[in-house]
Amino acid sequence: MTRFILLTFGFLGWAWYEMSGGAAYQAGTSANAEAVAEAVQVPEVARAETGAADLTSVLQARAVPAEIPTPKLDVTLAAAAAETPAKIAPAPAPAVTVAAVDVRSDAAPAAPELQILPDLREVTGNRVNMRNGPGTGYSVVSQLRRGETVEVISDPGQGWVRLKVVETERVGWMSDDFLRIVLN
Repeated sequence: MTRFILLTFGFLGWAWYEMSGGAAYQAGTSANAEAVAEAVQVPEVARAETGAADLTSVLQARAVPAEIPTPKLDVTLAAAAAETPAKIAPAPAPAVTVAAVDVRSDAAPAAPELQILPDLREVTGNRVNMRNGPGTGYSVVSQLRRGETVEVISDPGQGWVRLKVVETERVGWMSDDFLRIVLN
């Protein structure tokens, strides 16, 4: 490893020497400045005498038109109601037509009610402590064995879940590391 570091520093030193001019470098000479100027090729700037008339013509040539033509977009809103007002007349050539359906009528079928299924999980540890609160500092309420089914009441997302044992209906807290989702 030491050889690699020394080799790297040696290479960086050699690269620095070559990039800064190497053996041909002469400090304070104009030859280096001329070489740099040739490499960069800075354009020369000339100053011209301009009058007010010349300036006005340049500004007029660069002027932006006062009013930029914008395309017109016709939008027609339509509603499917029982009666349409007579005042609304269709546009001659609409670009976009937006339609709405009247859902206020009693003819619409009722949406089926959604059933909320319980979050059932299975204990994966041999004997896992169920506690009074979310942490090991709380007292043990019960011990659950591998394969017991529990219903998760709340999961705050901090590694502990509040649960109810399906068989005994005891409520407590357990680490979610010892639980697996039951697939029905």
